[in-house]
Amino acid sequence: MVDKTKIENPQFFKDKNLLYNYLFQLLIKPVLKETFEDVEILLDNHSTKVKSTNSLCDYIKIKAFAEWNVQVNVDIRYVDSKESKIVQIADLIANVIYGHYVYKKDHLYNMLKIERFLTFPK
Repeated sequence: MVDKTKIENPQFFKDKNLLYNYLFQLLIKPVLKETFEDVEILLDNHSTKVKSTNSLCDYIKIKAFAEWNVQVNVDIRYVDSKESKIVQIADLIANVIYGHYVYKKDHLYNMLKIERFLTFPK
């Protein structure tokens, strides 16, 4: 969940993929920096425009290897959520979190064990 009212730079709203890429790198940076194992990231191909699928993958890999000093392999792939149970589960959890913040529905949210979250802006 992102509270877009907290994003002050209007440039991010000219192309939603810029905002998506920026926020995704904030989320994934600590994960990649703290791991000693190869990482496979599966993204729902419905969450971004077809033309930008490679840009996020390249962007994250450049950040990982050039700026964050990540030493493991990072594989980022877009998959059809209809074909991936793990992406379906992630989508379900995202909707539970969304329901908690937007509709104040806590019955499933209270069952989650959230180990990491970001506030924006930091």
